[in-house]
Amino acid sequence: MLEQNITEPVPPHEHPRRVFAISQRVWEAGVVLLFCAIFAASVISFARNSSATFDEVAHLPAGYTYLRWHDYRMNPEHPPLVKKLAALPLLWRQGWPANVDLSKDAAASQPMTDSDEVLRWSWTMELAIADEQWIFGHCFLYGIRPEALRRLQEKDPGINSPLAVPPTAALSRQDFYNNADQLLFWGRLPVLLLGLALAVLVFSWSRELFGFAGGVLSLALFCFDPNFIAHSGLVTTDVGEVLFMFGAIYFLWRICRRLEVTSVVLFLLFFGLAFATKFSAVLLLPIFWLTVLGRMISPEPLLIGAAGRPPSPGDGAIATA
Repeated sequence: MLEQNITEPVPPHEHPRRVFAISQRVWEAGVVLLFCAIFAASVISFARNSSATFDEVAHLPAGYTYLRWHDYRMNPEHPPLVKKLAALPLLWRQGWPANVDLSKDAAASQPMTDSDEVLRWSWTMELAIADEQWIFGHCFLYGIRPEALRRLQEKDPGINSPLAVPPTAALSRQDFYNNADQLLFWGRLPVLLLGLALAVLVFSWSRELFGFAGGVLSLALFCFDPNFIAHSGLVTTDVGEVLFMFGAIYFLWRICRRLEVTSVVLFLLFFGLAFATKFSAVLLLPIFWLTVLGRMISPEPLLIGAAGRPPSPGDGAIATA
C-alpha cells in the first residue's frame, strides 16, 4: 500500500467566517433601511397633509430667489444652505414667478392691483424693510391671477388688494398662479433627506459605543420621535443644523480616538456646513476647543491611521497627546 506523506498543514477554512461577516452586515443594513423607511413614510405623510408654517412662507421663496436670481436679500437672518437645497426641486417645475424679471430691481407703481406688482414691490422694499419677505412669500405661494382678482372685486368691492383674503369657496385651483401644496411638498423632500442622514449618523455613533443593539435602540428612538418626524417635513433650518452639528461633533470624537484622514475631512466638511446653515453653529467653537484641550491632557496615546499604530517620537505634538 502506498503511503501519502502530508508535509504542509491544511489551510484553515475562512470561507464560512467571511460569509457570516457579509450576512451580518447585510442584516444590519436591512434593519437600518427598515427603520429609515418607516421614518421616511411618516415624514412624507406629515409633509403631504400639513399646511405652510410661518417660517416656510419666507424660507422656501427665499431659497428660490437665491437659486434663480443669485440675490440674497430675502430672509438674511439665516444662512442660505438649507433654503437653497429645499428650493432645488422648484427649478424643474414651471411655476410663477418664472416670467417675472426681478433682477432689474424695478419697483411697481402704487396702487398695486395684482400679485405681479406686489411681488416686485416687496422684492425692492425688502432692502429697506425686512418684513417685506413675508409679503413676497405670500404672493409667491398664494398669488392670485388678475382675472380672478377682478372677478372677486366685482362681487365684493371691499377686496381692493391682492393681499386680501377672499372666501375659500370663491376661488378655484386655477385662480392661483401656483399650487402651494405641491411647492411645499417638493421643497420639504430635501429636508427629509437631511433627516435620514441624521438617522444614519445616530445609528453609527451609538453602534460604536454600545454595539448593534444599542445602535438599533437609538435609531428606533430617533425614527419614532415626533419632533424629528415633524421638523424633517418642514422647510426650516432646524434639522439641517442638528445634522451638521451632530456630524461635526461625531467626527471630532472619532479624531480624538484615532487620527484618520477620513475623519478629519468629514469633520471639516460638517463643521463648515453647520455655519452655512444657521448662525447658532458658533456653539461648535467652544465645544471644539474644550474637546481638543481634554484630548491634549489625556494620558492615553492617540492612535494614527486606520491600522491604529501608536505614535512615534517623531510625530511631535501628536506623541505628547
